[in-house]
Amino acid sequence: MQQYVPQMTQTGPKLDVRRAGLDDYSVIRHVHRESVRRILAPTLSQEEAAALMAHIDSPEYTQNLVERQTFVALLNGDIVGTIAYAPSQDAGDEARVSAHFVHPWFTGGGIGRTLLEMAADDAAERGLSKLMARVPLTSVTFYEELGFELTSQGVTKELAPSLGIHVAFMRRG
Repeated sequence: MQQYVPQMTQTGPKLDVRRAGLDDYSVIRHVHRESVRRILAPTLSQEEAAALMAHIDSPEYTQNLVERQTFVALLNGDIVGTIAYAPSQDAGDEARVSAHFVHPWFTGGGIGRTLLEMAADDAAERGLSKLMARVPLTSVTFYEELGFELTSQGVTKELAPSLGIHVAFMRRG
């Protein structure tokens, strides 16, 4: 797979998206912790936030990312965002998007959108033409703007096994 380069300007920052490498996972966890701490944690109790942070630091969390198609967004060479997907267990032509985070310092600049579209293109190349995601309720509008439809709401333990987090179930395609 070629490196995906969605933006390049002569004067502005350069954004690249590539598959995650083994040496990237400590930085990936840092991006996830910062996103949770600054964006999601205010919607959780202190105990829930602590459990989620502990899970992000667990070997199981990293192993889950390694087993998926995981990508990183690099801004001038530094990892600032992530996304992963795997074939859905529910449908043969559907990819399940996860680990979609952008470091809070870099939100609003199109990085999350670029990551999602790149993952969608990569999944389609593998015969996965539909996408589904379980997202925090605070992310529903973002996904709707990218063509996802809200199918239901519920609680998932996917983000941290010891904790149920309210999420929206979204689909596209």
